[in-house]
Amino acid sequence: MLLSLQDGLLTPLSAMLKTTGLKAEEQASFEDIIKKQVESCNHLRAASVEKLVQFINSKEKKGLLVVNPAVVPEQIVGVGRNFAIKDVKVKCRGPDDKIYAQNPDIQRFVPRGLTLLCYPGDSNDSAAGDILDPIIYANRKFTGGIGDEDEEQPNSNEEWKQYFLAVPETASLVVAIEKVNGEAAHFSGRFMDGKFCIFTGSKNVHMLIHNEDDIKYYEGDRYSTARTVATTVMRTLAEMEESKRSLLQYFLHYTRFTITCELAQPEYQHVVLLDHLERPVINVFAAYDIPEDFEAPHSLTAVPMHFFLSFVKALGLQTPTYTILPSAQDDCVRDFCRQVRKERCCEGRVLYYMKDAHCYTIGLCKIKTVWYIIIRAIREKACFWLFKLVREPDQCSQEDMLRSTHKRINQIKDWLQLSQACVNQWKDLGERFLRWCWHLQQSESSEFSVQKLRPEFPRWWKKFIDAQPVPEGRVSADDIPPFDD
Repeated sequence: MLLSLQDGLLTPLSAMLKTTGLKAEEQASFEDIIKKQVESCNHLRAASVEKLVQFINSKEKKGLLVVNPAVVPEQIVGVGRNFAIKDVKVKCRGPDDKIYAQNPDIQRFVPRGLTLLCYPGDSNDSAAGDILDPIIYANRKFTGGIGDEDEEQPNSNEEWKQYFLAVPETASLVVAIEKVNGEAAHFSGRFMDGKFCIFTGSKNVHMLIHNEDDIKYYEGDRYSTARTVATTVMRTLAEMEESKRSLLQYFLHYTRFTITCELAQPEYQHVVLLDHLERPVINVFAAYDIPEDFEAPHSLTAVPMHFFLSFVKALGLQTPTYTILPSAQDDCVRDFCRQVRKERCCEGRVLYYMKDAHCYTIGLCKIKTVWYIIIRAIREKACFWLFKLVREPDQCSQEDMLRSTHKRINQIKDWLQLSQACVNQWKDLGERFLRWCWHLQQSESSEFSVQKLRPEFPRWWKKFIDAQPVPEGRVSADDIPPFDD
């Protein structure tokens, strides 16, 4: 039986917040946010949902959005029940940066992770149509400076500010969260027909499940990452203490929040080595929901970041590390960014700028380490040229590979204004790694293959570094200039 708002959520939430380490006034603020959110769900959310659906339909007709529908397997919802999942995303080939930059309204309405559940309305009302319920509404597009994007770079170091709700200088607090080097993952939940439903998946592919066994009904390559996310989410929830799991379920049900995570998996690694993991894990870091006013939202997150992270950590969920900067003033933020640039063996940070006593999130900005930016560039060159060596050996040479890599590192030097000494060290290291991989490929080593290089890149990089007489490239304070306006 579904518990009341008070018994299922508010009373256990109040007790849980006392264990978080949040100050009394912060606990009270968190509870007030949740109460207002529940009230909004009951009275105001319908208008926002209707406006969102109209916007999606309009932009889909113009060819700017694509809606991918998928029937929910009848083994999950029952024979004869027509439930469908509709994943919405911008329509483009490759990076979506240009679509968002050229269409501010899409940036306002369509986050990276938007899914509708479509199901029949009141069976007793012949005029009732299908219900469209946004079950996933994740984080909006944000960016960083030149060099901080994996694919296309922004036109200037000021472009990240265009995604803010207010100018960064008005922020009163900045929370810097570790950027986990994994895949985007989401989950939300509802009680439906007496059962708790989990809606979960990867960036653009989601599913409805009741338990881990339901995942097998979502077949095909389209669901490959989503299945891993779903399995990890369900196992994570199963391992929670029963009272905490119940609180989380009612928290999701009454607030309609989408929880965003990063999936880190030892079987598929990017740049940061994850061999310490025995199995995939999710790092929970934020809560989102549809704004009441799409034209003038007051916050980009549903709950202040440090409140939410303290809460989910108390529930027993894994979270990224985070730092609350002592000041949101320019000098403090710049000094912090300089330190992040110099870190090794990590991707970087995402900075959440928060404003006034409500700690509304007015904007996000990513800052990546030099270590990550350059090693990722080396990885991309290695994968491209070694695949070319296998497929078109007559049109591939080491000289072309090295020339292309040096050109890319020179671009990074200009983007980040690195010293020539730093760049020369990275060029030398990258060149030796590429020659090493080339030799392994041509020697037809049974251990190495180009198919293994991308998903296992951090392992190959570590194996190479461990065999080197000189240490991996390091970045000193002299290598990075101040972050000027």
